[in-house]
Amino acid sequence: VLQFLEMETAMQSDLGKTTGLGFLFMFIIAAFLYRSLLIGSFALLPIIFVILWTISIMGYINLPFTVLTSGMLSLVIGLGIDYSIHLIHKVKISLEKHESFEQALTDSLTSTGEAIFTSTITTMFGFLSLSLATLLATQRLGSTLALAIGCCFISCMVRSMVVSTAFSV
Repeated sequence: VLQFLEMETAMQSDLGKTTGLGFLFMFIIAAFLYRSLLIGSFALLPIIFVILWTISIMGYINLPFTVLTSGMLSLVIGLGIDYSIHLIHKVKISLEKHESFEQALTDSLTSTGEAIFTSTITTMFGFLSLSLATLLATQRLGSTLALAIGCCFISCMVRSMVVSTAFSV
């Protein structure tokens, strides 16, 4: 029991460190590449919701954190930021062509959004294949990652629609 408590304490400590560093690195990279602290923050916004949703859903469906799933949050930050970056980049290119923000976002969601959806489905099924593993921890990791990637897609699309609505008002 003592060994389990020590492992749980270490896992929580590592979870905080790796998640915090993941956010910091992604923010620095996005802010640097787009030369904007606002866009750097904006790129991470869906990921914050994804982590909250994933942890909440895991609790709701009684899917526990394990040694393997503790690294899930860093994986989600790294994989999920791609969706934001692709949409932000497409919007930026469309705006450089002097399109309105609403048109640029619509173009981005219809072109890049379709590719992101396809990527989401293939990545989710790839992770779900881990649920066929013999080890329970590996099964849980696959389920958790598939859930989180699905949440990444939803969060990124919802963020884009909310922004679109805010700018069109």
